[in-house]
Amino acid sequence: MRRRQPKQKHSQWELCPTTRPRRSVFMYSLSKYLVLTCLSLLVLTWTYRQADACTPLPPEVKWSYPAEDATDIPTNAAIFIGMNNGSGGFNATLKNDKGEEIKITSEAVGSVTIYTPESVLAANTKYTFECDSCYQNEQNKKGYSFTTGDKEDTTADTYTGATEVTYVTKAAVTTPAGPCDSVHPELYIFTIKGDPQPNATAYELTLEGKGAQLRSNTSEFTVSVTAADYVGKETCFVINAFYPNGKKDTNTKKVCVTPQKQVVDEKSTEEKGTTNDGGTTNDGGTTNDGDTPKTGCGCNQAPSEIPVFFGLMALFFLALPRLRKA
Repeated sequence: MRRRQPKQKHSQWELCPTTRPRRSVFMYSLSKYLVLTCLSLLVLTWTYRQADACTPLPPEVKWSYPAEDATDIPTNAAIFIGMNNGSGGFNATLKNDKGEEIKITSEAVGSVTIYTPESVLAANTKYTFECDSCYQNEQNKKGYSFTTGDKEDTTADTYTGATEVTYVTKAAVTTPAGPCDSVHPELYIFTIKGDPQPNATAYELTLEGKGAQLRSNTSEFTVSVTAADYVGKETCFVINAFYPNGKKDTNTKKVCVTPQKQVVDEKSTEEKGTTNDGGTTNDGGTTNDGDTPKTGCGCNQAPSEIPVFFGLMALFFLALPRLRKA
């Protein structure tokens, strides 16, 4: 009698030497497809995030003198244009109500440009200032108009200048915490204040030994410098006022401070300086300066959490076939 061979036992994955159960093949293919899809979405999301992280701000006029549609402007007035992103010195034209062009000269410091007519303007006349580059961000606008009065500006040179300087020490940043953070060495961030001048149209900050640094329509400035270049050195600033006629006052009053090397962490130490008239102030407290955004960038997009979500999905589907084996 022929002996019956015992049946061989197979696992559920070994029913056929070259094939897997139909259901297993389906799940395996589905998991591969979903993993590839998730990885593609991860790449696309990261690329999108990088592209939109910090886009340059388009030029935009933040303030001007004369103001738009202003009247009774002095006939010897200059035109002040303050931009938003550090740009300045754009070409511009000035025309009277007959369309005749008035010759002007320009001089820029930082984001503020002063356009000065070469001759006194006519009284009681409407003028149009045009600057295509200044208004790139505004549709169908090239400039603005103002109307003169019948008098010249005769403001007396009485500005008292800067009154106070303080600084904070900002730790170096070598790895940005977010797409809008700047990489920089250790910094001293100076804040310089002056009394406002009622008749001033603009102010200019000068760093002694370095020349004019900034202009603004306010008498308070903030400027950052590399700490290593200024540690232990007396650092002095002067604030001058500009008047409607474009002339700058002649005051030379300085405010000075000698920055010291400090151990810095998330909180930056603030110290007040001295004025050149001998007055001193006590040491200040502490302030948290926070992160300095990249200059001239529109950094207002929140970091996306989508890559984390898709990453978890990818890990889940990679593990699914192994879970079914178990």
